[in-house]
Amino acid sequence: MSQSWPAAIFTLLLIGGLGRSLSFAPMGTLVFTNVPKPRLTAANVLSGNRATLMKALGMTVAAGPIQATMLVSGNTHTARWQLGCGFLVTVLVVITSLPMFLRLPAEAGAGISSSCPKRAERT
Repeated sequence: MSQSWPAAIFTLLLIGGLGRSLSFAPMGTLVFTNVPKPRLTAANVLSGNRATLMKALGMTVAAGPIQATMLVSGNTHTARWQLGCGFLVTVLVVITSLPMFLRLPAEAGAGISSSCPKRAERT
């Protein structure tokens, strides 16, 4: 492994982590946008359970192809290409969520903006 690989991997993970962090805050806020105040507690519990389930599902989606390629190849240790297969399948699953976000109307989330008149009425 050349000396530049650790730096490249670190940079890729750093950019990916920043992107995930920047998307989690607005997504977490949008979850509760249209929830009435009396139902916020139940919505919070449901959101927490959903997040935990998605983490477990993500691990399963990534580990499944790795395990499958190990079984097919007969290897007892994971090779680099097998990890690549796991990442590739995970990327493909994540990309399938893109149409859901593209269908959102342009004013989605406008109710949480401080410049939105609807928010001023609710507070």
